[in-house]
Amino acid sequence: MGNASVKVHLAGLARFRADEVVLFSASNVAKTRGLVEALRKIGVPYRTVFVGGSYLDSYRKANEEAAACCRDDTALAVNMSTSAGIISGAIEDGVRMQLHFFHRAKEGASCAAYRYYVREGKRIQFETAPIWNFLLYLHNDILEVLADSTTPMNMNQILENIKNLNPDESLGFEAFRKTFRGFKRWFGLNPCFKENLRKTPLYKVDL
Repeated sequence: MGNASVKVHLAGLARFRADEVVLFSASNVAKTRGLVEALRKIGVPYRTVFVGGSYLDSYRKANEEAAACCRDDTALAVNMSTSAGIISGAIEDGVRMQLHFFHRAKEGASCAAYRYYVREGKRIQFETAPIWNFLLYLHNDILEVLADSTTPMNMNQILENIKNLNPDESLGFEAFRKTFRGFKRWFGLNPCFKENLRKTPLYKVDL
C-alpha cells in the first residue's frame, strides 16, 4: 500500500473478479484503516500483511503469501499503481519466484500471474502485463509471436512464425505442442491471453 488514493488501490477488484485481497502495509495506519473499511463494504475477503518498508522484508513476506496463494486454476494479480515504490517491485519478485517453483513442483499445474496498472480519468482504464516463464526461450518466442499478430493464430501458424524468427530452429510439431501446453498453463488465466475454442483453436495475446 502506497500513497495512491483508495480508489486506485481498489481499482481492478471488480474488473479482475478478485476472490481475495492481500494488503501489504508498512506504517500508514490511516490508509490501512480506510482500505479495510472499504473492503468490508465491498465484501471481498482480505488479509493484512505488515512489512517493514524495505525491499528485503517485503520480498520475504511476498514470497510467503504467494506460496500460499499459488494453486491450480488461480491467477495472482499485483496492483502496480499504488505508489508503493520499491515495495511493489519486491511483491512482484516474490510472486514471480513462487509461480516459477509452483510450476516446477507440480507437473501439469495451471496457475497464472500478472501485473496491472491503473489509469485514472473520466473512466478508469487498465493495462496488464503478464508474469511468465521467461527462462524458457520458447515461451518468450510464443509470447512475442502472439502479441505481434493482429489476428488470432492456430498452433501451426505460431510454430511457422517461430521458425521464421529462428531459421535454425529444428523444433517439430509434437515437441512444440507439448511446449505450448506448458505455455497455456502459465497464461491460460491471464487477462491478456485469448483462446477461441473452435474446430481449430485460435490464440492471441493482447498487450
